[in-house]
Amino acid sequence: MNRQDQIFFENRCLAEMELCGRASGPEDVSLFREIGKTAGMDLFAGGALGKLSHGERRAVLALAAQRWVHHWVNQMINNPAVSDPLGSVQAGTQAWAKSLREGHAKRDWLVGARELLSQHPSLGDVDPPEPPSIARQMWPFIWSAFQATILMKIIILYFGQHAALYPDENYGWYLGLAVAFSFSSLLYFAWRRGRKDSDTDFAKDSGLESESR
Repeated sequence: MNRQDQIFFENRCLAEMELCGRASGPEDVSLFREIGKTAGMDLFAGGALGKLSHGERRAVLALAAQRWVHHWVNQMINNPAVSDPLGSVQAGTQAWAKSLREGHAKRDWLVGARELLSQHPSLGDVDPPEPPSIARQMWPFIWSAFQATILMKIIILYFGQHAALYPDENYGWYLGLAVAFSFSSLLYFAWRRGRKDSDTDFAKDSGLESESR
């Protein structure tokens, strides 16, 4: 299960816990995360539910969170002994296993998920792409700086020396091309970054970015 699905599952668990009138403690949140890491494998392993659309997949996760939390809360209500944090976590793990067994035995994951999706179409909304990492954002600047300060200087120095030592050869032309390439590559980089930033600002100002989400 990808990271966005995992976060979606965790948030659905928190929301269901609130709907049941229960406050989620640190141990509960930790368990949501732990179960969320394996929820995709527990629900979709081996293509048990067939090929699902994005909305159907999210609806199955929402339904699983709903059933799990309801089982868990019922255990805590019916058995006061599991009200302490440790007992609550153990009850939560047992409730997850129980909800999985019942869902797989009844084979009603898809039926319930599609019904839930018809009631809440927003479950099918596609998440916005995650922003690139800092290293990926910085790479163009690092490469441009390396090219301008080290690589091109080495090339220009090489052709400059050979042009001075061998004036009858074509090193002068190569030196001119190297200098032109160095300047043009920096200008192109500045133009491309400026255009990208202006397009991003325009999308934010016009509301296109929020609409696309």
